[in-house]
Amino acid sequence: MYQIDNSTAAQAIPASTAAGNKGYFTDGNPATGTPATILPAEFMNMLMMENINVLAAAGIQPDKSKFNQLALAISTITGSNLTWANLGGKPTTSAGFGITDVYTKTQMDAFLLGKANSANTIAGYNITDAYTKQQTDAALSGKADKATTLAGYNITDAYTKTQNDASLAGKANKATTLAGYNITDGMLKNTGGIGATIATSELANAFAVPYAGLWSVTPNTQGVPFSYGSLLHTVYDSNQSWTQIAVDMAGGGMYWRGSINGSVQNFKKLLDESNFNPNTKIQAINCPQAGFTDNTTATPFMTHSNGATVGLASVAYSVLGFQIVKGDTGYIKLPDFLGGFIMQWTKTPVLSTNTTYTWSFPLGFPTKCAGVSGTQIGVSQGPLEVSVAPTQASVGLAIGIQTAAVGPAFAWAWGW
Repeated sequence: MYQIDNSTAAQAIPASTAAGNKGYFTDGNPATGTPATILPAEFMNMLMMENINVLAAAGIQPDKSKFNQLALAISTITGSNLTWANLGGKPTTSAGFGITDVYTKTQMDAFLLGKANSANTIAGYNITDAYTKQQTDAALSGKADKATTLAGYNITDAYTKTQNDASLAGKANKATTLAGYNITDGMLKNTGGIGATIATSELANAFAVPYAGLWSVTPNTQGVPFSYGSLLHTVYDSNQSWTQIAVDMAGGGMYWRGSINGSVQNFKKLLDESNFNPNTKIQAINCPQAGFTDNTTATPFMTHSNGATVGLASVAYSVLGFQIVKGDTGYIKLPDFLGGFIMQWTKTPVLSTNTTYTWSFPLGFPTKCAGVSGTQIGVSQGPLEVSVAPTQASVGLAIGIQTAAVGPAFAWAWGW
């Protein structure tokens, strides 16, 4: 058998044509006009190559001078001589056998590359987040064995049960009375301490109060300078030394008195509505201290000691440590418990250019003058300047631009 080899043979197998309708060979019929079947080269190549491949499967080389090679090949493939070694064209890969459920050598090599070699230590497996046996033994060597006592765990900053029991043995149980706590030097309610009946018992005589507490005062109560109110009585020793504070419900005021070893003082008024009436306070005391004197011709106006004629809009005020003087010149002083801060102001007379006007503060700053500022009355006036540094008592003011006299200025100072 041989593969076509004459001079008209193609050197490469022609490309296959598209599949047509399946049929059979015919000799044709001229009478009916039926053509005979043409044997194309594509068909002949198919027959030749099918036989050539049978020989190849049996491992037989085609020989042009032999005519039994196809039979020999079939016999070789199907006969007693059929062995794996005799088979030609055998595949050498799993893909060649169509096997898809196994890993190739290349895939296994890649997988095993990321695996550790067999080892018997943590370091051998490159493990870094675990303690070795030696490290664990060393760590446990510093730990206490299981124990049942503080001493067993070498604890020295805690009390044992025995020590706690001994300490608690000297403590009192929870109680609701002085006797329950074994207290012998305390004062019981209604026997001298504040906390007696709350203003429900009518006091008969303020000079003979039976025990400490808050008492009701009525018109029948002796020794109290009002008809209705309350009296707080506190005792110091054996009812011979005590203090009383009484409040008039009608608004008459608050009173105080005490007794020392039986010597009773008269009631003294602590507060009444006049303490909060500005027309009855400070005029005779604080105004002179602020540099003012009464001006009887222009009451309630006053004249300041710095020579300027100043009218007050109202009289001075003083309530619970607050001091207020209102007017063209005046001040506000906070009480000492609020820091004693002072704000003062004035309306100056007409000022001359570059001439210092000394403003004597209505109230001298006890500690320091912290700042001074001001402005002028009128249009296009020069700036008001501090020409002489302030002291606790005064400051120098001047106008620095105008060449003629200018209107009065408003100035204020603050400090404490």
